[in-house]
Amino acid sequence: MKKIFFIIILTLLFAAGMHAQMPKEEAEATPNYTQALEAVQSGNDIDRAMSLLEKEVKTNPTNGYAALLLGRIYLLNENNVGAISSLTKAAKALPKGDKESLVGCYMAKGLAYTFMNDNSNALKCFEQAKKTDPKAGGPYLVIAQIYEEQGDSAKAAQTLAEALKADPTNAEIHEELGKRAANAERHKEAIEHFSMAIAANPTNEDYLVERAVEYFQTDNAGCGADDLLDAFQYWISGGMQGGEKIEAVLSIFIEYEHKTLLSKIQERNADEESFIWNILERAVYGKIPDRKAALAYFQNLYEKEGASVGLRLAQAYYDNGLYSKALEVIEANKDASEEDDDYLNLEIKVLQGLGEKEKLMRVLNANFPDNDGGSFPYIIRTAEEYYDGNMEAALAAIDKALEFDDMKEKSKALLFRGVILKCMEREDEAKKEFNRVLKMAEEGEEVEERDIMLVNAYLGNSEQVEEIIGKSDTDDNDDLLAMAQTRAIQGQYDKALLYLELLKENGYPHYKSLGRDPVFQPMKDMADYQQLMAAWKAVVGE
Repeated sequence: MKKIFFIIILTLLFAAGMHAQMPKEEAEATPNYTQALEAVQSGNDIDRAMSLLEKEVKTNPTNGYAALLLGRIYLLNENNVGAISSLTKAAKALPKGDKESLVGCYMAKGLAYTFMNDNSNALKCFEQAKKTDPKAGGPYLVIAQIYEEQGDSAKAAQTLAEALKADPTNAEIHEELGKRAANAERHKEAIEHFSMAIAANPTNEDYLVERAVEYFQTDNAGCGADDLLDAFQYWISGGMQGGEKIEAVLSIFIEYEHKTLLSKIQERNADEESFIWNILERAVYGKIPDRKAALAYFQNLYEKEGASVGLRLAQAYYDNGLYSKALEVIEANKDASEEDDDYLNLEIKVLQGLGEKEKLMRVLNANFPDNDGGSFPYIIRTAEEYYDGNMEAALAAIDKALEFDDMKEKSKALLFRGVILKCMEREDEAKKEFNRVLKMAEEGEEVEERDIMLVNAYLGNSEQVEEIIGKSDTDDNDDLLAMAQTRAIQGQYDKALLYLELLKENGYPHYKSLGRDPVFQPMKDMADYQQLMAAWKAVVGE
């Protein structure tokens, strides 16, 4: 049983339960219930609410609303037996005409049985909820999920069909059917269901985003962008709660359909210029893969608005490999900006790109004195010393970085330490660090596949290297760089050159850092490598 599905249902039920309450006149006569409800709504003291409700149910067993709320609290606290007992009392005491509360009661009771792995009694409760209000979508969804978990897809489909028969406009059911059609790649059918859900609830962000994805899948990016922008607008006006799904789909459109998306944003801005569309347009330009178009946009904006977009222009210059230009903009604007940390982080990356080690160290010493800043400044120092061939200093810096608890990607630091030790010809120690990275991966810790590939290259595990290269993405610049490094580590310089050529063709701008990487040092005297670097420099323009 997918418990997470039922936890989501429980959370929604609990929130919905705040709307299904005792009539005001009756509630005023029951202070225990009223105070408990206030405690739950404020979220401040659930234990106090539970105590008040237990007292109310004991002294007034006919208060079905108190028993219902108590049952839900028990359920949230994983007291399933107590929840079933309280909800059974609630079902008997609640007014028969209050279908919303009764459905919620049977649903909560069914979930309690579900969490006890008693699907038989759970189904009975969900069926009772369905019988109480045939137009309520929740019971059908949960029953269908149970049948799916039991491997009975036919019964699950039949249940959802019953739901539509009872209420052809039920948005929840249409959304579920839309998702199922989408998963089966029946995209037109999915669009129809999501459209029905939107017709019933036009401002629901999830329905709009789901239909946007299906439009994208059917090469109708224009309609998809419209849905996505509608969802974005409702999300902003609704207080910006959640939004992960909107951000994820925005990323898809930015990567593959940014021209269409920007065109739609500009259309809306032309009709009624708005802060929302201005901000979104800048955010999209900041992430589009067409770096030159982004640079032109921010150059034009900088001429009009000056320092307010200085950081974005500097980032655009950096993204195009124009480090000197980026540094000019940073130095002109950073002191007057409130975005101190962002300017500092970008300045560090720019100085690294320029190979300005002395200036970079001054910036680090000025901004991170007395170990302030955790592992970050030591990681930067490690890279600089490594690129300059000062391996003793690089090792001291990476060891210092590893002392801090804030290390987010420890596997990368261990890989880096292994590389430094190998450069120092301390082979056994290097091998130990590489094996630590592989062990982290085996134990389920987060280690990127490209790092596993590099480790195996250093360890001479050719079979594992070939397997990972076969799965790597040649459209991903990080993967391409790792493959080029891997082939160089293996001494296969002709293959390393091929991957570097692909990097150039993909528009990778940071060619200067490749020239500083010790991995590629053996290739420096190769005519093909020199020609590639010269061509790369001409493309980037710096």
